[in-house]
Amino acid sequence: MSKQNAICINIHMEQPYMTREEFAKKLDVSTRTIDRLRQQGVLKCIKMKNDEGEETERGLVLVDLVAIAVRNAKNAFQI
Repeated sequence: MSKQNAICINIHMEQPYMTREEFAKKLDVSTRTIDRLRQQGVLKCIKMKNDEGEETERGLVLVDLVAIAVRNAKNAFQI
């Protein structure tokens, strides 16, 4: 059996999600850029549903900050 090196990364986040508007402001980009990154699969987002459980065209979109942190951590240690 081979040995594996274990790496532990602790990340503190005040919130696991951020609206696309907040995220765009933090990155100093437009919401259209965030939408394009979402469509390209670069950003994992959750589209909130209305009271009937249906997604709407103008529904709230939340960016999954945890998914971004996990992806970046994995990419940082690839050789």
